[in-house]
Amino acid sequence: MMPQHQPLPAGTVMHKGRGLCSGCYDWADAHDCLADYPRLLRPAIEVVEEHAFLTAQGLSGEEIAERLGMKHDSVYRALYRHRARERAA
Repeated sequence: MMPQHQPLPAGTVMHKGRGLCSGCYDWADAHDCLADYPRLLRPAIEVVEEHAFLTAQGLSGEEIAERLGMKHDSVYRALYRHRARERAA
């Protein structure tokens, strides 16, 4: 069972990954159960491929983001990160 922590003050965000605060993330990692908490980011290559496919179908940026279940800015950050990695390689 995952440890509970004290409620955080309003407006405080303590996020480490997979939607978990740093304490819960570290606990899950130490107990080898991070796989129980899915990653919140999609692999960039998946976003790139789906974006290319949907763009070819004539969808707008907003429509693509909606179809992918992401915010418009999140889609374009993923595309930017992917292109930056390709240039660096």
